[in-house]
Amino acid sequence: MTIVSGETQLKNFTMDVLLLPKGSRATTLVNVVSGGAVEGAGTINLSVAAGTLFINGGNSLSFLNGTRRVQVLNLVDVTLTTTPAPVAVSELTDGVDAGAIAVYVQGLIPLAGVQDFALSTSDQEVDTTNVLSGYGTESALIRAGKTFNVSFIQIPNDAGLYSVIKRVALQGAFYGREVYAVATYPDGEIHRGAAKVKNFSQPGNQNEVKKGSFDLEFQGISYEFINPFPLAS
Repeated sequence: MTIVSGETQLKNFTMDVLLLPKGSRATTLVNVVSGGAVEGAGTINLSVAAGTLFINGGNSLSFLNGTRRVQVLNLVDVTLTTTPAPVAVSELTDGVDAGAIAVYVQGLIPLAGVQDFALSTSDQEVDTTNVLSGYGTESALIRAGKTFNVSFIQIPNDAGLYSVIKRVALQGAFYGREVYAVATYPDGEIHRGAAKVKNFSQPGNQNEVKKGSFDLEFQGISYEFINPFPLAS
């Protein structure tokens, strides 16, 4: 294996959300097919295998491109069909092969204005220290919570904020409802699943702009981590 180098800049990180039906975590997954594009391209031909698919401007797609993933950030609202059509995207930092597939969750709405998006896990462990453990301790990791701590600027007409996040955080009829969230990094890494919005905060100061923060806690078996570099073990 050769020595690796470089870094991943986080400028095009995206968080997409949708309000789940009450009592259900069902989502519709659609394969989006790439027509191919070179590094630096600002458009890419996209299509779907059947029917039509609407994608919001600001949504990310993560294409599996051989042994790595490539993020494609859509810049405009677009309806895809079975006929490949050019779509305006943020300039690609990597090329995308023709025929590469991205799995898109239908109905996702981008959350605008995100500034901080720290991911942390909280491990639940059981002490398994016994008489054969010597001078050390031992433990078993049973479960782990996965939470994004998100802070953002509130941008007017942000559908992800006002029709999803604020509804489940502040509106009585929707309070506590699960959302589906997809966090996509610029290297194509994905964290997705049903989630709860907790600890919503909206600070205020006359010399500031309108901001906010919340914790997004993924729920149980719905959580998926998709590796940006699915290397052979």
